[in-house]
Amino acid sequence: MKKIFCIIVIILLISVNAFAVDDWIKSSGQQTTDALITTGQGYFSGIILVTDATNAITVDIYDGTTATGTKLIPTTVITTSAIDRIQAIRVPAPVIFWNGIYVDITCSSTAKYVVYYY
Repeated sequence: MKKIFCIIVIILLISVNAFAVDDWIKSSGQQTTDALITTGQGYFSGIILVTDATNAITVDIYDGTTATGTKLIPTTVITTSAIDRIQAIRVPAPVIFWNGIYVDITCSSTAKYVVYYY
């Protein structure tokens, strides 16, 4: 009886781990310019932005394959300083997108970012 119980517990633990949400989260990898991140339907989870410590970043994230249409979040301006170069925008609840994710970033110098979605 104990063997059967142990086998059932092991199977349940493996099953739960196989369907963990963390395994579904994808990353765009480091980007430095406007970019089409993905196409199709999914959920936008957040973005991490890295400034050059001098210039602010303006970012727009669209539900689409170009910089037009519905914005997933309002236009956001990320200010910067030598000690505050990295900022994250995390939405309280994932935002559904239907057509894809396109990031339009404006900075007068170098900026980097990573988008998280599933």
